[in-house]
Amino acid sequence: MKLDAVWTQELPEQIPQKDKESVENLLEMLDFCDENEIKNYLDEDALYENNEFCDWIYSKTDRDMNDMKRELMKKTSRYTHLTQEQQKEYLQTIGKPEENKRFGVDFREEEFYAASKMKLYQIARRYLKKEKRSDFVQDISFCFPDIYFDTSVDASMHTLNRRFEDIREEIVEHLTALDSYRKQFLKSTKENRGYREIADAFQEYSKIDCSPQANRKNVKELKREFENTISHTVESVNCELHTKFNKFNTDRTKQDRIYFAPAKEGIQDGKVIVIHIGKHL
Repeated sequence: MKLDAVWTQELPEQIPQKDKESVENLLEMLDFCDENEIKNYLDEDALYENNEFCDWIYSKTDRDMNDMKRELMKKTSRYTHLTQEQQKEYLQTIGKPEENKRFGVDFREEEFYAASKMKLYQIARRYLKKEKRSDFVQDISFCFPDIYFDTSVDASMHTLNRRFEDIREEIVEHLTALDSYRKQFLKSTKENRGYREIADAFQEYSKIDCSPQANRKNVKELKREFENTISHTVESVNCELHTKFNKFNTDRTKQDRIYFAPAKEGIQDGKVIVIHIGKHL
């Protein structure tokens, strides 16, 4: 997903007031931006003309934060400089998917502002809810780092019984729940829990209808083979678990769903495996 980060005028005043953990979260997000070619834009004059920020970043009294301060100085020196007017113009476009996908770098608790990687992902998913199908398919791997999307997902989305635009937000909600439940899935598969038990636990957590495949004849089509990097063997993975969307046509048997396998150690970096987003198989 193509994102741009725009620092606010208020951020230089906020940083010195934050604890070590908050600054670490900010730096983690900025590292993530560097790794994913997310450009940072800032008003450098506003940053280094702010007395509170300068006193904080040049101070050597708090030794625990000295390395973080040096890292922050290095990063800001490389970021793209904006005038104050340009900064205001950029910030006015955040949250508007028809413009460049931008978010504000700030500690405020508002939808399109972030100072942590977790908040950045939330913003990316908000933009995802507005994308057309072709862009959506390209961007879901970025938005859900704990899900492996099989190559079959792209074609499967053409089988949706509902219009993609009608069900798009619900797809994001289901994928968000699957992504956030990864650690619990890993625990369940390590304990050799059955799929019915795993589905019930996930449903209780997410409040999303989830179950194994009822028609056993079709289970073979829902299997995929992956190399297990722990056992160094090729393993057949059953992806019959599925979530069901609340939005459906008059025929409930055609209810769209997401087919997946719970995360397992050694398989695709321990990610949840999604193979189908579309019609009932």
